[in-house]
Amino acid sequence: MDKTITKKKITRGLSAAFIKAFVADELFALYEENRNDLFLGIRNEYINIYYNGANVCKVNYNEKKNSLSCTTAKKYLYGEGEYGKNAYKTVTPEDIRRKFGVIKKNIEAIHSPLERAVQQQLVIKNNANDRSKWFCVDIEYVRQRNNRGEKAYGRFDIIAISKDKPHKVALIELKYGNKAIGPSSGVLKHSQDYIAFIENGEYAKHLRKEIIDIIKSLRELKTCPIGVSNASDLADTPDFYFITLGNERDEPRNTMRRYVLSDVDGASKYNVQKVCGINITEPNKKNFTPKFLFSDNNICNIGITDIIDSDLYSRGL
Repeated sequence: MDKTITKKKITRGLSAAFIKAFVADELFALYEENRNDLFLGIRNEYINIYYNGANVCKVNYNEKKNSLSCTTAKKYLYGEGEYGKNAYKTVTPEDIRRKFGVIKKNIEAIHSPLERAVQQQLVIKNNANDRSKWFCVDIEYVRQRNNRGEKAYGRFDIIAISKDKPHKVALIELKYGNKAIGPSSGVLKHSQDYIAFIENGEYAKHLRKEIIDIIKSLRELKTCPIGVSNASDLADTPDFYFITLGNERDEPRNTMRRYVLSDVDGASKYNVQKVCGINITEPNKKNFTPKFLFSDNNICNIGITDIIDSDLYSRGL
């Protein structure tokens, strides 16, 4: 069985030819016209265009033909249906622009995780605010692997960079409401993943270089205000955040406590302190001390325009 995922250099970023073709294409014009709705995810010589946290399309560049093509889900083109193994279709950039209104409606009707829609709106509102101290450079980050057998730790909802030097790196897991916090696939799983990310040195080995490549491509697309050229421009270690919106009546915070701390009433068996043997709210042997931010604001009234330093958060457990 072929376990190869990619033979390309494992990195992030776009070639100069790709960027030139993309900027000249109507896909970029579509993005410019819909900056309040769309986010560009820079990948390994391709772009994911997101709406409401859903991938509108994957944009590929053919160097020999100097042309772009798009891969999109048929359910976004035609509506929900049984597509089986033929769930995706390759179309032209013109098709995406012409059918964008239909794609948006289908995503809104089909794409269920409210958390992802909140995530993208939080990112877009932050990036539109010149006074925010942070800029979000990526969403839905997963390190690309050489093969399916290779472990790649660290899956982050949002990566944000401080605008002021030295540039801090915020790795963010977003939760929306009470149900998203547990059980086994919630805070415990993310904490275990983050601890493995730290222990394996993934930031220094991979992520810091990937962030530099992402920013370089975003700068060339004139969509990023931060200039970073080498590793010394970024913090030596990242900061981890759990951000929870929809903190109605403080219930999500109380639930978070039951999944993080072992000495609280009703502590879950999927509890970070019980399973991992550390209290992540204070310095510990795993060097994992995430910051916890909570806001009552919800999808109808996000209001947060600084993803880390907003006064609309209450902090800590």
